[in-house]
Formats: sequence, structure tokens, C-alpha cells
Amino acid sequence: MVHDTGLGRETDVGEYTGMPAYNPYTGQGYNPLVKESNFTGFMEHLHLRDDAGRVHAETIPTLPDMVTEMHELGLDVVLQLDFKDKEAVGPAYWALKNLTNAAGVPANEWCIYKLQASWWRSPKELEALDWMQDAFASGINIAYIPVYNPEDAEAFDTLGSLKAFMKTNYTVSAEIELYSAKGPLQELLDHVEGCESEKGQTFKTSGIL
Repeated sequence: MVHDTGLGRETDVGEYTGMPAYNPYTGQGYNPLVKESNFTGFMEHLHLRDDAGRVHAETIPTLPDMVTEMHELGLDVVLQLDFKDKEAVGPAYWALKNLTNAAGVPANEWCIYKLQASWWRSPKELEALDWMQDAFASGINIAYIPVYNPEDAEAFDTLGSLKAFMKTNYTVSAEIELYSAKGPLQELLDHVEGCESEKGQTFKTSGIL
């Protein structure tokens, strides 16, 4: 459960390894990639750092650890899983498959899958994945949020992609990275705002400016 692609900003990895601590404002210091670091024997020993840079006693939990603790505490919450690595999505689904909250609701129904839209550009591509097929077969109601970035506008038909996902029963929202008015992806935001009452649409959003 680490937000960044690197370990430097959120943990004491610099202090732990004897390397210069990472400074997120300058980009200097030790910031090894999460996907290139072993959890067992390394990441499990790192302590979490807060936004002020203070190191705390808590260590990095795994996703199943966090969900299990929520079950034990009887917490009624929703987790938004903001994936930074495409290859981590499937393993996360399978790790959560047999876990529930205290009320017995499957974890894969209250852990929202927030994924880059460029990874699977259409419902057909996403629904062909083995974990999505398992969710359908198991009656699991997946909650999905595709994230559209400005560079996507030149890579594929983002508006067509958004329209297709809006018609599914599992896409609950979309994140539209709109960095300037009338910039790339403006047409996506215009479409969402223009069809708030249109039948068959499952969500509306104001996007991110």
C-alpha cells in the first residue's frame, strides 16, 4: 500500500539503507522503484513517512493485510485503489478474492479499481481479462474508474473510449486530467456535462482542472 511509483517520499528507505533521504521538492535522494523492490526482507521493514517528512512507527501493509484489519475492526469504508503498475491489477484482484468486510461483502465490491484508460482502452479489452471474467462469473460487482491523461488524446480515441465505458454497469466514474481550459480531453468533459440526464449513462463528473 504505497501511493507513489518510488519509495522515497512515503518511507524512510534512505535512512534504512544508509542512502541520502529523498526530497520530493528537489527530486534528489534515494527513491527506488516499488516494482523493483522486494516486499519480503526489505519493504516490510520500512517505516511510513507523513506529508511533513516525519517517520512513524507504522510499516507498509500489504493490501490483504489492510483489508483483513478492516474486517477485524468492523470498518465500513470504501478503498479506491489507484494503480501505478498495470501488472499489479490482476494479482490485486486475486489477493482480494476471498476477503470480505465484517458484514461479509466481498472486498472486490468495495475496493474501487482506478486504472489508466490507456491500459485497456475499451470495455471489450478490459472484460477479456481473466480477473474480470472471474468477477462476472462469480457475481462480483466491480467498481471501475478509468483515468484519461492529455497524452492519451493522441494515442487513441479517448472520447469513444469514455462513451463506451459510460454504458457499462461497472464504470462508476472517470478521472479526466484537464490541465487547461479547451486543452486535450476538453471534449470528454463536455460530453459528460452534456449528457447528465441521458439514459444509459452511469455517472457524471466535473473532471480535474
